[in-house]
Amino acid sequence: MSFFFFYVCVILFYGGQLVKYTALLATGNYHGGVGFAKAKGPTAKIATQRAYEKCFQNLHYVEPYEDHTIAYAIQSKYEKTKIYLWPGPMRSGMSAAVRTVETVRYLAGFSNVKSKIIGSRNPLNVIKALFKALNAVSWILPNRARLDFSVS
Repeated sequence: MSFFFFYVCVILFYGGQLVKYTALLATGNYHGGVGFAKAKGPTAKIATQRAYEKCFQNLHYVEPYEDHTIAYAIQSKYEKTKIYLWPGPMRSGMSAAVRTVETVRYLAGFSNVKSKIIGSRNPLNVIKALFKALNAVSWILPNRARLDFSVS
């Protein structure tokens, strides 16, 4: 399954107009592997094809906690977009402010994660902030032993 988002840009020249299409694509395997890409092209089909090819070069693996959620709450910021993710109880479902976040989490295989977006809801900024947060989750879990501090 994939998520598509298109931008249409019209550039004016002295001789006429030039139309360019931008495709934002996210893909995943429903078991923790998820990626995204942005590509441009003269037609929507070419832009989608280029994004699809680039998407597999930008794959991330996020380990689901108990096969349905994330291990702990996390926040991330990209430009003017701030995103909060926190785990939900079993069978609570997904709660997302934007379809972009819900789709990417679904592609990654998460079923019980809550989210909140503050600031810009531009799809590209939202996806980059979401991947930044998911990468932080996937880095901290294996390195948890090094990060535990005991105060005596």
